[in-house]
Amino acid sequence: MNTMVKKQQRTNKISLKSSPRVILTVLLIVFWVIPQAQAKNSKKGGGGLEQEITVTMPIPGIQFTSCEAYISLQSHQRNTLARVVSTIEQKTCKTSTGEYELHVTLKDANGTHQTLKFNETWEQKDASEVEFSNDYPIGENVTLKRVMAQGLRCECSDE
Repeated sequence: MNTMVKKQQRTNKISLKSSPRVILTVLLIVFWVIPQAQAKNSKKGGGGLEQEITVTMPIPGIQFTSCEAYISLQSHQRNTLARVVSTIEQKTCKTSTGEYELHVTLKDANGTHQTLKFNETWEQKDASEVEFSNDYPIGENVTLKRVMAQGLRCECSDE
């Protein structure tokens, strides 16, 4: 009969970056250490021999800093510029920062489509939504077809 003694200590916090290490350690113990001990015990005849395995592993508290942001875009063409008004709404944290990539799709006089990409960052300092307006150069003799955001990332910066 195998007995596993587990001690719990709360000393550290797990971030989303370190949690795969914890999961891999637990999987290693469950699927390799314990079966190895059982195999050794069964090779010795298993007739009444007991082996105790003690594993001590600190179990840190998990602290998630989930941040959910939503973006809405309004756009219109001003000759050789695309005016884009971005509104970012985020209600998970008091303050946050983030980034996204703005894709501006154009159609030229030949009917060819092209997409321009612009990297943007934002910062929310209070509970209100973030709104800002930017003009992006799109060139001459083009028609603005579509504006969209890709890869919206958000990080809570609450203390």
